[in-house]
Amino acid sequence: MLQSLEDGVVIETVLSLAGLQSWHSLSYGRFQMELCLQPDLIKKWKRSSKKSAAEAMSKGEQFDPSSSPKANFVRGLIEEFVDVLDHGVFADGVDASYL
Repeated sequence: MLQSLEDGVVIETVLSLAGLQSWHSLSYGRFQMELCLQPDLIKKWKRSSKKSAAEAMSKGEQFDPSSSPKANFVRGLIEEFVDVLDHGVFADGVDASYL
C-alpha cells in the first residue's frame, strides 16, 4: 500500500479523502520531497496551513497540525491494517499471499 502512494492516481484519491492535513504525519524529508515533486500543491499547502493556524488561534488553542485526526488518518489506517494482519485474521488453510 505504501508504494501505491507514489502512484499519481492513488495519491490524488488519498488526498481527496484525507486532505493535505494528513501530510503532517510524513517525515520532514519525505514531506519536502513530495512538495518538490508536486509544486502545484505548495500554494494549497500554505493556504491550508494559514487557515488551520487562524482557526486554532480563534479558539485560543495552540496550532499543532501533527496531532489532528486529519493529519493521522492515513497513518492510523495503515497501522490498523497491519495490526489486523499481525493477529492472524486469515483462516487456517487459506493462503494469504493470494489476497
